[in-house]
Amino acid sequence: MKSIAVISALALASMASVGEAAERSVTLDVPGMYCEMCPVTVSKALKKVNGVERVKASARRLLRLHPLRAADALQLGAALAWADGAPEGLIVHTFDRRLAAAAEREGFRVIPSP
Repeated sequence: MKSIAVISALALASMASVGEAAERSVTLDVPGMYCEMCPVTVSKALKKVNGVERVKASARRLLRLHPLRAADALQLGAALAWADGAPEGLIVHTFDRRLAAAAEREGFRVIPSP
């Protein structure tokens, strides 16, 4: 088995603040991938996942506006992408107070309320 390096679509999740948020490389062990083209193939496939860039852009904006951790910004960014930018009437379930407050300010209904 060959270890391959790919750009992580969720690299922001391991960052603590907006100043540290950036893409980074991660190494994945993928069983059965032995050829020299495997890393290129996997990297291209990850970059083509629908919505990844939209979620990352939304997470960056959320990190600038709210006191969120990067993983929480990604979660809320994914919810905003799912809501197609119109979260009014949609519900976010969380016990995280910072995430709940940010979700409410972004227009979601939060259960339980913060």
